[in-house]
Amino acid sequence: MKKFKIAAVLIAVPLALNAAQSVRPTSTTILLAEISTYSFTVSWRERNNGDVTYTLIAATSSSLSPIVLSSTFHDPVSVSTNFAQAVIAGLQLNTKYWVSVQAQKVGNTPSLWSAADNDWTLANAPLASTAEAVTSKKIVLSWDAQGNPPTTKYEVTYSSDNFVNHLKTAVGFGANYTLTQATVSSLSADTLYYLRVRARSGGGDDSGYSNVITTRTQLGPAPNQPTSTTIAAVGAASMTVTWKEKNNGLLDYIVSASTDSNDLAGSIEITSTVTDANSGTKKIAQAVLSPLTPNTRYWVSVRAIEPDSVISAFSAPDEAATLAETPIAAFTGVFISSLALNWASPAVDASGFKVQLSTDASMTPPVVSQNAGGAVTSAIISGLHGSTTYFVRVGAINPDNEISYSAVIATTTKPAPPPLPPLSETPTLTKAIAVTHASLTVAWKEKNGGDVSYLVVASTDPDDIAGSIVSSATHRDPLSNVDEITTTTVSGLSPNRAYWVSVQATRLGYRSSDFSSPNSTMTLAQAVSPVFSHVTSSAITAAWNIPPGGASGFVFELAGTFDFSSALSSSSRNAPVTALAIGNLSPNSVYFGRVASINTEGVFNWSSIITTQTPPAPFAPPAPAQRPELSAIVGITTGSAIVSWKEKNSGFIQYMLVAALDNNNIAGTIVATRLLTDAGSQINKVATATLSGLMPNTLYYLAVSASRGGLSFDNFSLPGQIVTLANPPDDLDALRQGPGSYLVRWSAAGNPSDTAYELSFSPDNFTAVVSTPVPFSAKFTGTKAVLSNLGTGLTYYVRVRAQNKEGKTGAFSETLGLFAQPPPSASSSTVKPGLAAIVVPVNDTRLDFGAGAMRNDAVIYVSTDPVNVPIEVNPVLIQDAVNRLEGKQLLAGLIREFLAVEQGNQRVERFGAPVTLEISYAAHDVDRDGIVDASVPAISVQELAIWRLDEAKGEFILCAGSRVDTGRRAVICSLEHFSVYAVLAQPRVLSAAQDVYAFPVPWRPNDADASNGTAAGITFANCPAQGNIAIYSLAGDLVRTIGLTGAAQIIWDGRNESGDFAASGVYLWRVEDGGSSKTGKLMVIR
Repeated sequence: MKKFKIAAVLIAVPLALNAAQSVRPTSTTILLAEISTYSFTVSWRERNNGDVTYTLIAATSSSLSPIVLSSTFHDPVSVSTNFAQAVIAGLQLNTKYWVSVQAQKVGNTPSLWSAADNDWTLANAPLASTAEAVTSKKIVLSWDAQGNPPTTKYEVTYSSDNFVNHLKTAVGFGANYTLTQATVSSLSADTLYYLRVRARSGGGDDSGYSNVITTRTQLGPAPNQPTSTTIAAVGAASMTVTWKEKNNGLLDYIVSASTDSNDLAGSIEITSTVTDANSGTKKIAQAVLSPLTPNTRYWVSVRAIEPDSVISAFSAPDEAATLAETPIAAFTGVFISSLALNWASPAVDASGFKVQLSTDASMTPPVVSQNAGGAVTSAIISGLHGSTTYFVRVGAINPDNEISYSAVIATTTKPAPPPLPPLSETPTLTKAIAVTHASLTVAWKEKNGGDVSYLVVASTDPDDIAGSIVSSATHRDPLSNVDEITTTTVSGLSPNRAYWVSVQATRLGYRSSDFSSPNSTMTLAQAVSPVFSHVTSSAITAAWNIPPGGASGFVFELAGTFDFSSALSSSSRNAPVTALAIGNLSPNSVYFGRVASINTEGVFNWSSIITTQTPPAPFAPPAPAQRPELSAIVGITTGSAIVSWKEKNSGFIQYMLVAALDNNNIAGTIVATRLLTDAGSQINKVATATLSGLMPNTLYYLAVSASRGGLSFDNFSLPGQIVTLANPPDDLDALRQGPGSYLVRWSAAGNPSDTAYELSFSPDNFTAVVSTPVPFSAKFTGTKAVLSNLGTGLTYYVRVRAQNKEGKTGAFSETLGLFAQPPPSASSSTVKPGLAAIVVPVNDTRLDFGAGAMRNDAVIYVSTDPVNVPIEVNPVLIQDAVNRLEGKQLLAGLIREFLAVEQGNQRVERFGAPVTLEISYAAHDVDRDGIVDASVPAISVQELAIWRLDEAKGEFILCAGSRVDTGRRAVICSLEHFSVYAVLAQPRVLSAAQDVYAFPVPWRPNDADASNGTAAGITFANCPAQGNIAIYSLAGDLVRTIGLTGAAQIIWDGRNESGDFAASGVYLWRVEDGGSSKTGKLMVIR
């Protein structure tokens, strides 16, 4: 609490100064502005200007002596009209102080002290420490003064409702009470009271209240303890309780249900109070406790209480468990031979569940009755018949093994599908027998009789015929004969390209066959349409355009006869040029010409024949033109260049711009030309033209020749050397080679075979991370390369670019998105995070994902044959680890590989919670005798375990916690991450009594179910070579003794020593082999 007051204004009279002293400041005015428990805030009018230091003092007398505390306050820019303020701290609680201020300006003597002001500091709020109920009417309250001096006055108040409506003062300030303990009297018995205290300073200011402290006044003695507490009836949420009262008169009985028999009071979950105004010592009372938690064990007890008395002790408790809540069942899948259902888990987990199936709505008798654990909320019932109505119910089991059944639900299984028709026979001897640039004629040998339709395809991938079809044709033969040869033509193909042809047969009423073994062939390069671009009396030049699809090269032929029986030729077999010339011809003669396009396999496709006549030899050739001077070559692309030259002639001049392959033989190695005419040529005039038709990444020598009249272009300029740029590669694709390995292929796009390529890939589409497994420095000139060690399930982006002979880099190809996926035969399923999920990729393998196992949506890949169909792990490593097994056997077909890939193609390295792997060995124990079928020596299924491949060591290691569930005929273990897992056995010789076991148990010889045993009897397996088996009743009477003969299995036919059938019931058996023994239990149900 704070208070405020104004001090008087004081005017000081200045003293006379010595001549050497400055004028002393005038007195200040002080203001006692704010008071707390340990400090005052003081303000005053400065009354001085300039640099002034103020001294503030506090004393406990008006004479200001002795001074208790002092502090200084420096103001370098005092203004006489301003108010200053300072805090003087460190004062004592509830104490009266006088405060004064003195000013001293720099260079002057101190001023007089201001008139003193005074007040009390505040008292601290006390701390209530104890409240003791002395009797049922009195409470003694003690508190701590919290530093207040002994003269401090206190007030004590109390309340029965925490000072809401009820408030009384036990000790008031008017009593001048200064002690720290007080007695509060005249209280009610067994009542909770709230008490507090506060202090008052000498200045009359009250402190805050202390903390509130509570206590209850005492009670009278307890009544008699009730007896004979009994739980008379139990429901899912209630219990009916009876007891003997053992008291007379008006009493309340508190009936409570506790969850701990050793702590009835501390584990009470619910209570019910019953009032009886006419209690009797032998009177039986009753109450209902509700609501209780279903499926929970309770201990119920009763206590008695009289008004204003202590409650009695608990009666001896009775115990029982509430029933489990009735589940609500629903079908989640209806199939031909199985049903899938789930049910809502009760609010309190049941101890277990019982699933019953019957063909009768009354559920009598149940055809299937199976138990499930308390955490299980789904089941699959198999072994059913198609098109059959079944009735199902689910019961929740409480700790006392009492069952609460759901309502009966019914459904009808699906009918079994009709059998698939047989496969057609696959054609053989598929071959392309006729080839053009756009079509292939295919022949094959038929392998089916009757009405058969054939699908003839041309594909680009021999490993994926169906997935890479580019064109197809159909052919129907209503009268097919086996081994008959049939043909048809596939059109619409691209020229100069490799294809694989295959045939699929579909016989009427049969399924389609597989595609026949493919045959590879290549279409022809498309024929060109040549023209004679230049004809002289002794030479002819033919020109043409590069056909669609390109060509590996061209051949130009000239002949004097139409049948080309004696032809001259000029060729460029490895470079697709656009012009060729043939010289040494006869003047004034007729010539026939044709051009062949050569495909990649070297096969010719001739053009149509064209004809021309050489002119007569000139009688007097004109004066040769001066050769031009080549000045610049710019604008070089993949197929052209811009050439500039200085003309060296005047008048009407023709120019031939050429590209040649030999610097020393320009005229003889021309591969591209362009004719230009300048009717106004001038010496040193600069001419410019673009020469096209060049091949990418090729060294050319460019030159210019001038001619008068166009009769001779022999005098070429000095050539300029260029290398055209390389074309960007195209047709980029990829083929999977193995785990994390892909063959990347591309088309050279017309680049020569010595073109260098760079292959790069990136997981982020070349944003930040780029890898270049094939750099230009490797001088790689092929058109396919292998990318390996790619993370399975991740997406990579691949691109290629080319470099010309001068080291200039071309543009990138289109980017190929490559998903490094597991093999097509691997199974996959999706798992959602936060939910329990089950993945069953094959019938013998099961993965259970608990809540929290996956943090994001994930795809689970499963390979059931990782040696031949791997996902990610090197199959050679797997096979080597299998070969290195010592003392262990791999169960055939029980090896699995798993991979999990989250959103964003991130592989899951470790689970957030354990995942359970279950692999069934049922196919290896078909007769359910507990021995691995055909194992020599015999291997018990108890010796099976799941082992994990340690990729670093290259060996299998045992999975921690691997166990065998003989009921499910499965091996189970928990996984922390995915890898390769296998079911292995450690064989040992079964020869001791401890290895003996009996089956089936129970034995139902009259039951039609073969799994319950046949009429032959109960089989004892793994029997030692000598000894005996004795069978006893539960009373200990010997029923039958069977001697061991050395056979591994002995059958008890269910008869006693007299040859009579043993009655239904439980029996004990004991086997002894002289050195050891073993005891077991049997059950016979007739």
